[in-house]
Amino acid sequence: MSPIYFTVDGNLPLMIIPNVKVHLDGHTVLTYTYDIYFNENGQTPRPSPQNTRAIKDKADFPDYCGCITFERDNHFKYSADGAMQLSRGVIEEIIEKIQRYRQDTALWPPL
Repeated sequence: MSPIYFTVDGNLPLMIIPNVKVHLDGHTVLTYTYDIYFNENGQTPRPSPQNTRAIKDKADFPDYCGCITFERDNHFKYSADGAMQLSRGVIEEIIEKIQRYRQDTALWPPL
């Protein structure tokens, strides 16, 4: 799946990378975890993670802001394990936007 790009908190550009799972039958499954990167000037994070599976320690990326995990019963967990940490209000806005994408797959950018 392609990254999702949006702005939160009025002027904070982000790139959200879903941790996608593909089944043997080839169907993509919506993930429950999303990596968050600051997306200054619309660029990919420095250094660019070409394949998120190959990233051993995302915290080494200066634009990495952590990970949001969607848990059952509409509970969410933010792991602030990146160089940048986001406020509760920003996290809540990110969750709202990701939920829209999860509910309407037509919003996902083409591969």
